[in-house]
Amino acid sequence: MPKFSRLSDEQVDEIRSRRERKGSSQREKVRKEYVEYLNQFKPGDWISVSLEDGDNRTTVRNRLMRAAKDLGWKLNFVRTRGSLRFEIIAEL
Repeated sequence: MPKFSRLSDEQVDEIRSRRERKGSSQREKVRKEYVEYLNQFKPGDWISVSLEDGDNRTTVRNRLMRAAKDLGWKLNFVRTRGSLRFEIIAEL
């Protein structure tokens, strides 16, 4: 069984200062990019996203859903081969 222990205030301060110096993580940068892409559209729009070589369909779909959530939207995906197609729906 692993042992759990509380970090000291100094250890917590060190972690926080490292995090602040480091800036945004790669994941956060990608999320912001997807939010910017979706921000070009509005609820009611139907969108098609063409996948490039190396793109994982599930990963792109999950990133789109997360970005939509950040914008207060929901995406209604339609099953297709190749591209991703969806409608943007505003959540109330």
